[in-house]
Amino acid sequence: MVFCDFYPATDEDGTGKRADFESLREAIRLSQNHAKSHSDLANALTKSGRLDEAQLENETALRLAPNDGLILCAAAETEKMRGRFDEAIALCEKAVEANPRVARFRFQLGINLLELKHDPDRAIRSFRAAIEIDPRTATGHFLIGNAWMAKGR
Repeated sequence: MVFCDFYPATDEDGTGKRADFESLREAIRLSQNHAKSHSDLANALTKSGRLDEAQLENETALRLAPNDGLILCAAAETEKMRGRFDEAIALCEKAVEANPRVARFRFQLGINLLELKHDPDRAIRSFRAAIEIDPRTATGHFLIGNAWMAKGR
């Protein structure tokens, strides 16, 4: 489950539903220091299974915008797909640290703690902190319920 709003993915089949890789590469060529463009390409590469290429684009995006929570969470998704769970969680933790009042980053951290580390206690703490920030989100209450179920309650 992904809670962060990641940048749009791309396809290579020409359906026109999403931008193609070449458009993203052209955006980078025109503005090489635009972190979001590198992150967009990384996200598209991740969704296409080109994880090594995605990691390189994530590294560039994070060098350009090291505290951008969306970029950190998107990079975490790539690491998760690469099976690097500790790195994925560390990136989510950095997103929370850099943006402590953004609930969705806390939700994503909790989801990863639950799914990747099977750590419902830490996930519940993360979900509770997110709900304190945004108490009206139904998703938060749903997620904390799932964490309690994972804990066996």
